[in-house]
Amino acid sequence: MDRGFELHMGHTGNAWSQNAARRRADWLCEQARGRVLDVGCSQGLLPWLLGHRGLNVTGVDMDGEALAWAAKKLVTAAPDARANIRLVREDFLNFAPGELFDTIVAGEYLEHLPDDMLDRHLAHMAELLAPGGRLVVTVPLGLHPHPDHEQVFLPRNLSEKLGAHFSLMKMEVEDAYLRCVCDASTPRRVPDASLLAELAEKGIIQIQQKAGAGKRATKITELKQAGKSIGDEIALYLRERPAETPRNALARKLAARGLAAPFVYDRYLFQTLNELYADTPLVPQPREISPKSLFAQADSRVDYLQKHFGDMTGANCLEVGCGRGETSVRLAERGNCRVTGVDVNMYPEWPERQSNRVSLVEVDLTERAPFAPGSFDFIMSFAVLEHVRKPFAMLDAMFALLKPGGQAYLTANLYRGPMASHRYREVFFPWPHLLFDDDVFMRFYKDRDGRRGVTPAWVNKLTYLHYLNKARELGFEVLKCTYSTRPFDEAFYECFAEKLGRYPREDLEKDFINLRLRKPGDISSSTKPPNDF
Repeated sequence: MDRGFELHMGHTGNAWSQNAARRRADWLCEQARGRVLDVGCSQGLLPWLLGHRGLNVTGVDMDGEALAWAAKKLVTAAPDARANIRLVREDFLNFAPGELFDTIVAGEYLEHLPDDMLDRHLAHMAELLAPGGRLVVTVPLGLHPHPDHEQVFLPRNLSEKLGAHFSLMKMEVEDAYLRCVCDASTPRRVPDASLLAELAEKGIIQIQQKAGAGKRATKITELKQAGKSIGDEIALYLRERPAETPRNALARKLAARGLAAPFVYDRYLFQTLNELYADTPLVPQPREISPKSLFAQADSRVDYLQKHFGDMTGANCLEVGCGRGETSVRLAERGNCRVTGVDVNMYPEWPERQSNRVSLVEVDLTERAPFAPGSFDFIMSFAVLEHVRKPFAMLDAMFALLKPGGQAYLTANLYRGPMASHRYREVFFPWPHLLFDDDVFMRFYKDRDGRRGVTPAWVNKLTYLHYLNKARELGFEVLKCTYSTRPFDEAFYECFAEKLGRYPREDLEKDFINLRLRKPGDISSSTKPPNDF
């Protein structure tokens, strides 16, 4: 017995399935007009709702237990509504009411019919439909755990089944259910292939949401018996477009998991790629996040600055985006210079790292600069500018604060590079942020370790050309420009060219831009601070 009435009342199921059932029932009622026939009415939910809306409705079902429940419930209906409702126990194929109906409703009914019965039921519905009338249908999308379900409906095959007897006026997907409105008009109309594909892909996301709410959306045993690889999603069963022949080893591995182009960029694909790349991660040995590691990185940075800037003794330096202050501290110690570190956030380590040589200031230079123009001999910024929401304004500020003849060094992670998600410690394949939406990341992390709301790090969309063009526009001399790269993953690029091909390959190859700049002028004409420390 279909317990739809009890689900609607909240007496069974979980909150997600209850609310979804109410939305389907409301939608079915909104489509109904005139004299209504509810085929497979079970506990009589739709006759009850429609009767209270003032519509004359007949419910037919062959399940005596369900109709007995419906009749008992009907006693409590409002008298006017009760007068509108008639319940009939009958095999629908033998049902001969002697009248035609303006609306025939088949809500969660067709999926229970075996192949040899489905067409006969649809033909009989067409016979009972009045001129100008409509058939309204809802069915679950894809595989469903109910043991009585005989059909697996996808947008394409449902369109074909209904199209043999009706014209489809509307097809949509909601809560992982297909919803259709049909009439008997000729010539027959069916949705075009692009809409069917769009509905299938939308349905995949809804099935994921449904499974995440605690409702299993697959018949796991049937999938295993079919020899299919089982994942949390069933995207492979919702394909509406022909798959391409695998082109390389990665494509063959994906195909073995039931994944082929054109891909649906869901959590199943995300998780599969992560499993395939677990032994060859994008960053094989991510840097440790510890005070020792951070100071070691700071020393490497100071080595580079001293090599290219030369003697910095007595200079006034600015570090943009200093973080906890390790680089500022090491530069002041080893360079025998004054260093001001600025950041939009204050860190707990700052008080113990301030000194007569090191000043750490909480400020956003794109909003205000508490320093006079031309205050600094050297300015540096390490892997920070990509997180700045107004990067051009920051470059404006850096140019203004630099003395004539002064030099700047900056590195920035480029958005189109393979590492720009900043999640390479857990996400092992390249360019995940270019392929997957934030909600896929969030679900991956929630399922992985319980963290909520984890998305790719916020990175502005500047390319290397944006940085170069802006630097030249300001008047900087570009002394040196290099790029940090990783081996280009040809197989990955080839598999996902439908998305990655939208970007110039030269952008996809570059992880970081490294720029050494000089502001025109003679630094000797500026007064250098005395070397009094």
